[in-house]
Amino acid sequence: MMNRVLCSLLVTLAAMQSSSAAPIMANIQLDLYVANEVVQLLSSTLDEIARFLQPVIDEAERVLPPDSRSFLLTDIKKLVSLIGELDENSEELDEIGEMFDLLGLANIFEPSDYPDLSETDQIVVRILQKHGIDVFEQKLVTKFDKTMHKIEQRIEKYIMGMSDSKVARKADFIEWYNDFKNENDIGEKIEMLFSQKYLFA
Repeated sequence: MMNRVLCSLLVTLAAMQSSSAAPIMANIQLDLYVANEVVQLLSSTLDEIARFLQPVIDEAERVLPPDSRSFLLTDIKKLVSLIGELDENSEELDEIGEMFDLLGLANIFEPSDYPDLSETDQIVVRILQKHGIDVFEQKLVTKFDKTMHKIEQRIEKYIMGMSDSKVARKADFIEWYNDFKNENDIGEKIEMLFSQKYLFA
Protein backbone atom coordinates (compact mmCIF):
# COMPACT_ATOMS: atom_id res chain seq x y z
CA MET A 1 0.00 0.00 0.00
CA MET A 2 2.80 2.41 0.86
CA ASN A 3 4.50 1.72 -2.47
CA ARG A 4 1.25 2.39 -4.35
CA VAL A 5 0.63 5.65 -2.50
CA LEU A 6 4.20 6.80 -3.01
CA CYS A 7 4.13 5.99 -6.74
CA SER A 8 0.84 7.86 -7.12
CA LEU A 9 2.27 10.85 -5.30
CA LEU A 10 5.40 10.83 -7.47
CA VAL A 11 3.32 10.69 -10.67
CA THR A 12 1.12 13.55 -9.44
CA LEU A 13 4.08 15.71 -8.49
CA ALA A 14 5.83 14.96 -11.78
CA ALA A 15 2.72 16.06 -13.65
CA MET A 16 2.53 19.22 -11.56
CA GLN A 17 6.18 19.98 -12.22
CA SER A 18 5.90 19.42 -15.95
CA SER A 19 2.92 21.74 -16.16
CA SER A 20 4.67 24.55 -14.31
CA ALA A 21 7.96 26.35 -14.63
CA ALA A 22 8.35 26.34 -10.84
CA PRO A 23 10.32 23.40 -9.39
CA ILE A 24 8.96 21.16 -6.66
CA MET A 25 9.65 22.73 -3.29
CA ALA A 26 12.85 21.50 -1.66
CA ASN A 27 11.07 20.23 1.45
CA ILE A 28 8.68 18.12 -0.65
CA GLN A 29 11.62 16.66 -2.54
CA LEU A 30 13.28 15.84 0.77
CA ASP A 31 10.12 14.21 2.12
CA LEU A 32 9.75 12.11 -1.04
CA TYR A 33 13.38 11.03 -0.85
CA VAL A 34 13.13 10.03 2.81
CA ALA A 35 9.80 8.24 2.27
CA ASN A 36 11.22 6.32 -0.68
CA GLU A 37 14.33 5.26 1.26
CA VAL A 38 12.25 4.08 4.23
CA VAL A 39 9.77 2.19 2.03
CA GLN A 40 12.58 0.45 0.15
CA LEU A 41 14.32 -0.38 3.41
CA LEU A 42 11.15 -1.86 4.91
CA SER A 43 10.27 -3.85 1.80
CA SER A 44 13.72 -5.31 1.21
CA THR A 45 14.25 -6.05 4.91
CA LEU A 46 10.99 -7.99 5.21
CA ASP A 47 11.92 -10.00 2.12
CA GLU A 48 15.37 -10.75 3.53
CA ILE A 49 13.91 -11.83 6.87
CA ALA A 50 11.47 -14.18 5.13
CA ARG A 51 14.25 -15.68 2.99
CA PHE A 52 16.43 -16.19 6.05
CA LEU A 53 13.70 -17.74 8.17
CA GLN A 54 12.20 -20.15 5.61
CA PRO A 55 15.14 -22.62 5.72
CA VAL A 56 15.01 -22.40 9.52
CA ILE A 57 11.32 -23.36 9.40
CA ASP A 58 12.02 -26.20 6.96
CA GLU A 59 14.78 -27.67 9.12
CA ALA A 60 12.79 -27.28 12.35
CA GLU A 61 9.84 -29.09 10.82
CA ARG A 62 12.16 -31.95 9.79
CA VAL A 63 13.90 -32.41 13.15
CA LEU A 64 11.17 -31.66 15.69
CA PRO A 65 9.05 -34.60 16.89
CA PRO A 66 5.64 -34.70 15.13
CA ASP A 67 3.59 -33.89 18.23
CA SER A 68 5.91 -31.27 19.67
CA ARG A 69 4.97 -27.60 19.87
CA SER A 70 7.32 -24.64 19.62
CA PHE A 71 5.76 -21.24 20.26
CA LEU A 72 8.86 -19.61 18.75
CA LEU A 73 8.53 -21.64 15.55
CA THR A 74 4.79 -20.87 15.36
CA ASP A 75 5.47 -17.13 15.59
CA ILE A 76 8.27 -17.32 13.02
CA LYS A 77 6.00 -19.20 10.61
CA LYS A 78 3.25 -16.65 11.10
CA LEU A 79 5.66 -13.80 10.41
CA VAL A 80 6.95 -15.41 7.20
CA SER A 81 3.38 -16.11 6.09
CA LEU A 82 2.31 -12.50 6.70
CA ILE A 83 5.28 -11.16 4.75
CA GLY A 84 4.34 -13.46 1.85
CA GLU A 85 0.72 -12.33 1.87
CA LEU A 86 1.43 -8.62 2.15
CA ASP A 87 -0.34 -6.55 -0.54
CA GLU A 88 -1.88 -3.12 -0.97
CA ASN A 89 -5.45 -4.27 -0.34
CA SER A 90 -4.87 -5.97 2.98
CA GLU A 91 -4.14 -5.15 6.58
CA GLU A 92 -1.13 -7.47 6.78
CA LEU A 93 1.25 -4.55 7.35
CA ASP A 94 -0.52 -3.79 10.64
CA GLU A 95 -0.40 -7.47 11.55
CA ILE A 96 3.31 -7.62 10.77
CA GLY A 97 3.80 -4.60 13.01
CA GLU A 98 1.98 -6.45 15.78
CA MET A 99 4.09 -9.54 15.15
CA PHE A 100 7.29 -7.52 15.34
CA ASP A 101 6.02 -6.05 18.62
CA LEU A 102 5.19 -9.55 19.86
CA LEU A 103 8.57 -10.92 18.92
CA GLY A 104 10.29 -7.59 19.36
CA LEU A 105 12.62 -9.25 16.88
CA ALA A 106 14.11 -10.47 20.15
CA ASN A 107 12.77 -14.01 19.97
CA ILE A 108 14.38 -14.19 16.54
CA PHE A 109 17.60 -12.28 17.04
CA GLU A 110 18.09 -12.70 20.78
CA PRO A 111 16.14 -15.87 21.64
CA SER A 112 18.67 -17.03 24.22
CA ASP A 113 17.82 -13.96 26.33
CA TYR A 114 14.43 -15.51 27.11
CA PRO A 115 14.65 -17.80 30.17
CA ASP A 116 11.31 -19.58 29.70
CA LEU A 117 11.94 -21.27 26.36
CA SER A 118 10.68 -24.84 26.12
CA GLU A 119 12.91 -27.68 24.99
CA THR A 120 11.45 -27.49 21.49
CA ASP A 121 11.96 -23.71 21.42
CA GLN A 122 15.57 -24.29 22.40
CA ILE A 123 15.96 -26.62 19.42
CA VAL A 124 14.65 -23.82 17.18
CA VAL A 125 17.13 -21.43 18.79
CA ARG A 126 19.98 -23.82 17.95
CA ILE A 127 18.75 -24.02 14.36
CA LEU A 128 18.65 -20.22 14.15
CA GLN A 129 22.20 -20.10 15.44
CA LYS A 130 23.28 -22.80 12.99
CA HIS A 131 21.89 -20.72 10.11
CA GLY A 132 23.86 -17.68 11.27
CA ILE A 133 21.31 -15.50 13.04
CA ASP A 134 24.03 -13.30 14.55
CA VAL A 135 25.66 -12.63 11.18
CA PHE A 136 22.25 -11.96 9.62
CA GLU A 137 21.36 -9.51 12.37
CA GLN A 138 24.60 -7.61 11.85
CA LYS A 139 23.92 -7.52 8.11
CA LEU A 140 20.55 -5.86 8.77
CA VAL A 141 22.07 -3.38 11.22
CA THR A 142 24.70 -2.42 8.63
CA LYS A 143 22.01 -2.03 5.98
CA PHE A 144 19.88 0.18 8.24
CA ASP A 145 22.93 2.24 9.15
CA LYS A 146 23.80 2.78 5.49
CA THR A 147 20.28 3.96 4.69
CA MET A 148 20.21 6.31 7.67
CA HIS A 149 23.56 7.76 6.59
CA LYS A 150 22.19 8.43 3.09
CA ILE A 151 19.15 10.16 4.58
CA GLU A 152 21.39 12.14 6.92
CA GLN A 153 23.46 13.40 3.98
CA ARG A 154 20.34 14.38 2.03
CA ILE A 155 18.93 16.33 4.98
CA GLU A 156 22.27 18.09 5.47
CA LYS A 157 22.23 19.10 1.79
CA TYR A 158 18.69 20.45 2.28
CA ILE A 159 19.80 22.52 5.29
CA MET A 160 22.83 23.85 3.42
CA GLY A 161 20.47 25.18 0.75
CA MET A 162 18.39 27.18 3.25
CA SER A 163 18.50 30.95 3.28
CA ASP A 164 19.60 32.68 6.48
CA SER A 165 16.01 33.69 7.20
CA LYS A 166 14.77 30.12 6.77
CA VAL A 167 17.55 28.82 9.03
CA ALA A 168 16.28 31.19 11.71
CA ARG A 169 12.67 30.03 11.20
CA LYS A 170 13.60 26.36 11.21
CA ALA A 171 15.68 26.32 14.39
CA ASP A 172 13.70 23.38 15.81
CA PHE A 173 14.30 21.35 12.65
CA ILE A 174 18.03 22.07 12.68
CA GLU A 175 18.16 21.09 16.35
CA TRP A 176 16.35 17.87 15.42
CA TYR A 177 18.87 17.21 12.65
CA ASN A 178 21.83 17.62 15.00
CA ASP A 179 20.22 15.14 17.40
CA PHE A 180 19.48 12.79 14.49
CA LYS A 181 23.07 12.99 13.22
CA ASN A 182 24.50 12.25 16.66
CA GLU A 183 22.11 9.37 17.46
CA ASN A 184 23.92 6.02 17.24
CA ASP A 185 20.98 3.70 17.90
CA ILE A 186 19.47 2.72 14.53
CA GLY A 187 16.03 2.07 16.02
CA GLU A 188 15.95 5.49 17.64
CA LYS A 189 17.20 7.09 14.44
CA ILE A 190 14.38 5.57 12.40
CA GLU A 191 11.78 6.66 14.96
CA MET A 192 13.16 10.19 14.83
CA LEU A 193 12.21 10.40 11.15
CA PHE A 194 8.56 10.33 12.20
CA SER A 195 8.83 12.94 14.94
CA GLN A 196 7.03 16.28 14.60
CA LYS A 197 10.25 18.24 14.34
CA TYR A 198 11.11 16.39 11.16
CA LEU A 199 7.64 16.08 9.68
CA PHE A 200 7.02 19.82 9.89
CA ALA A 201 10.37 20.81 8.41
